[in-house]
Amino acid sequence: MIHTKPLSDCSAKELILKLCEISVLPETIDTLNKTGELKNQLALTLEKESGMYDLKQTQLNLRRESKGEKGKQWMALSAKLINNVEAKAMETEYSFAYWVNYGDGNTYGWFTVELIKQWLTTADLKLHTLGGKKER
Repeated sequence: MIHTKPLSDCSAKELILKLCEISVLPETIDTLNKTGELKNQLALTLEKESGMYDLKQTQLNLRRESKGEKGKQWMALSAKLINNVEAKAMETEYSFAYWVNYGDGNTYGWFTVELIKQWLTTADLKLHTLGGKKER
């Protein structure tokens, strides 16, 4: 099956099909790069479909408009695909989780979508109270 649609215009289902197609190709640098690109786009698509992308953008805009006085802070808040075993262990219903680096209070670690949603939507909630590690 040949796909000419840009990855950013594909649904999660279309991206999964593309990953399945590429997984039967010989493992070369090009196929590994394409697999990584597809996984990143799938994570972004799932993030958008769940509403998390918009929540993050709202916080970024609030922080920017208030010159850092309001909104949540982070250096990295990256969606990453997780498998069923990882999802079960993390007790999440989503097929992606977040790596946070330098969230408020220098917190870092893996967080479920549910925890990040709670953090982003609760004004005075500090990320380290939900988990992760805090640098001193």
